[in-house]
Formats: sequence, structure tokens, C-alpha cells
Amino acid sequence: MKTIRLIRRGLYIIVLLNIIDAIAQFRQLHTLSQWMVQLIAIWAALCIFYVLLPAPEKQFLWTIRNNILGKKSTLLVLKHKKLTSGYENSHPHLAAHTYTDDATHEKIVAAESKLQQLQDRIQSMNAYRNQLSRQINDLNQTYQMLQDLTSKRDELVAEVKQLQKKKQHLTDAKISKDYQEYRNYKSKSILEKVDEYDGYQFERFTCQLLENLGFTQVQITHGSGDYGVDVYAINGDTSYVFQCKLYSTPVGIKAVQEANSGRSFYDSKKAVVVTNNYFTPHAITASKKLDVDLWNRDKLADLIAESDT
Repeated sequence: MKTIRLIRRGLYIIVLLNIIDAIAQFRQLHTLSQWMVQLIAIWAALCIFYVLLPAPEKQFLWTIRNNILGKKSTLLVLKHKKLTSGYENSHPHLAAHTYTDDATHEKIVAAESKLQQLQDRIQSMNAYRNQLSRQINDLNQTYQMLQDLTSKRDELVAEVKQLQKKKQHLTDAKISKDYQEYRNYKSKSILEKVDEYDGYQFERFTCQLLENLGFTQVQITHGSGDYGVDVYAINGDTSYVFQCKLYSTPVGIKAVQEANSGRSFYDSKKAVVVTNNYFTPHAITASKKLDVDLWNRDKLADLIAESDT
């Protein structure tokens, strides 16, 4: 019996050393998966430690557990004391009289066999733990590769979107350029036709242009008392008088003075001289002093393109 107790104590020490070694290895662990594997190994060692306990010690541990959880049982405590006392009192008698040498030898052989089985199981669990660690490392590497691929994919998607924006911008720019060229060509063609008009047709053309630009109450003034005003119109809250000059040469200062007089006569806020040609330097200087707007050939071309006349 003493030999069995020694073997059992040896097993206790081996299991306890394995538990301490497993706890000490926590400092070298860095990932959650390694911690989980180590905790499983410690739990297995504790289970082995519990299996090796004699029945009285197991009963005593259960009694302590019940007391901690509030399940105090006087009967269990007394039973444990009785079993422990009986075990201690009968131990010398059993060692001396019950077991023979052959029985003791068989017990030793059985204990050694059980110890070997436990050691093999511990080695198997350690090998399994190492295998799990390798698999976890492989998974971490695969995850990192996926992260890198995802990052590269996002960069490629962003680059494709940027290229699409550039393509759209270039397309819009080309369309805008083509459209502007078309508008300029159209304005030039219309002005070439305007050059063939007479004075009245030019006044009608000016009225049509003003209506297309959003002017209201557009009308041609006739009579000797119009003070040089050919067209009257309103844009928003502002009233306008227009002096229309269809010339083959630059318009002089007289047209500017007539437009200024017509503004006073019609009590308008704005006076404009419109021509299919350009203005002389004196006319430009006078327009600035008298606050009269000048619409020359270039201005007409822009307004024609803007209004789609």
C-alpha cells in the first residue's frame, strides 16, 4: 500500500509540474489562439489530477464546493470525516495484513501502466496543441494575404473610377468644344445674312434677339418724334431703349448721343446702340461718359449664340 501511495504521489508531482510549466508558458504566448490551446492543456492536466485522487479526497472536494455554493450538508462533512478517519485507522492494518506481495506487485504494474497511458495522452495533447498552433498560423497568414488583396482591389477600383472621371471630363470637354465651334459658326452665318438686311429688317432682327434673351414688351418705335430710339424693351425691372445701326462702316458718336437723348425722352434706365459693325474711338469714349451700352458685331455674335436665335 505504501508503494501505491508513493506512485500516486509521484503522479501528483508530475501532473503538478506540467500545470506549473503550462502556466509559466503564458508569458511567451502572444495570440488569443495560443492562450486557448494552453488553457485546454491546463484543464486536461487538472482533470488528470482529479482522476488520480482517492474517493475520500474527491468527496471532500465536493463537500467544499457545496459549502462555497451555499449547499452546506452536515451529513456529507460527517461522512467524509468518518471515511477519512476509517481510512487512516485501517491503513496500517491493510498494509500489514490485507495485501500480499503479489497483489502489491500487480498494483504497481497497473499504476505504472496507467502512468504510461497518462504520459502518452499528455504527449498526444501536446502534439495536437502544436498542430493547432500551426493551423492558426496558417490561417493568420491567409487572412493577411486576403487583407492585402482587398487593399489592392480597393486601390484598383479607385483608380478605375478616377480614369472614368477623366474620360467623362475629356468627353464633356470635347462635346463643349464642338458645340462652341458650332455656335460660333452659326452666329457668323447669321451675321453674314444680317449684313444683307435693310434698316427695318435689322430692327426686326433686334426685336427677335431681345425676345429670345428674355426681354418683354419688345416693340419698334416709329415716327419723327422717337428721338433716335428704334426699339423699346423691358428686362426684369429695367427698361431699355435701343438705337439700331446697320452700317458697313464703324458707328460714330452721333448714334451714342441720340441713344442718350432717347433714354431721357422715354424715361428709361438703360440706353444701348446695336450695330452689325464696330464703333469709332470717339463713340466709345462718349458711351463711357454718357453711360450708354455698345453692342458691336462681337457682342451680337455672343448674344446670338446664347439665345439660339
